[in-house]
Amino acid sequence: LNETETLEDIVSWIRTEKLLGTEEEVAAQLYDPDSPLRSHLESVSRYLARVIHNLFWILDPNSFIIGGEYQRFGELFINLLTEHLEKALGPELMRALEVRISRHGSRGARLGAGEIVREDWLNSL
Repeated sequence: LNETETLEDIVSWIRTEKLLGTEEEVAAQLYDPDSPLRSHLESVSRYLARVIHNLFWILDPNSFIIGGEYQRFGELFINLLTEHLEKALGPELMRALEVRISRHGSRGARLGAGEIVREDWLNSL
């Protein structure tokens, strides 16, 4: 981060949209390590991994669910995020932490959070 950017600026979908082209262009860029879109996704996943890393120590969850627009990049984005998390947390802790894409489309963040709360509540009974 620099003095003028916030975390929200860096992971903003608006910034990502500016790098998107047609579906074919996006597919080609995702696997080209020198493309601006791939570089941007690397950056977004690195910063989100730092956020998740800090949340992990506070919340001690067994999963993080990625919702919102970034879920359109699927396994590639999850793999980038997991790679950065493994560097931060280490392989031992990553065996206990699942990072996955929401199954609920645009409602994913809210429903995913609800699933976690429900699961924790059921486990506490």
